[in-house]
Amino acid sequence: MLGTDLPDALESATHGLRDLALRRHAYYLELLRSGRWRHYFSEQQFADRLRDVVLLTRRWNGLASVSAPAVHDEKSAA
Repeated sequence: MLGTDLPDALESATHGLRDLALRRHAYYLELLRSGRWRHYFSEQQFADRLRDVVLLTRRWNGLASVSAPAVHDEKSAA
C-alpha cells in the first residue's frame, strides 16, 4: 500500500516545490522591475541571487515534468 502511494507523494512534493520556486522567481523579478532590490542587496549580491533563483526554477521545472517510470516497464524489459 505504501509503495503505490509513494510515487504520487513524490510527484505532489515535486510540484509543490516547483510552485514555490516559481513564486520566488516572480518575487525576484518584481524586485528587479521595481528597483526595490537596491534596498536589500548590493548589485553583485542581487545578480548572484537572481541567477540562483533562475537556475533553481529551471531545475524544479525539469524535475516536475519528468514522469516516474512505471514498475511494470522495468519487469517487461528484463
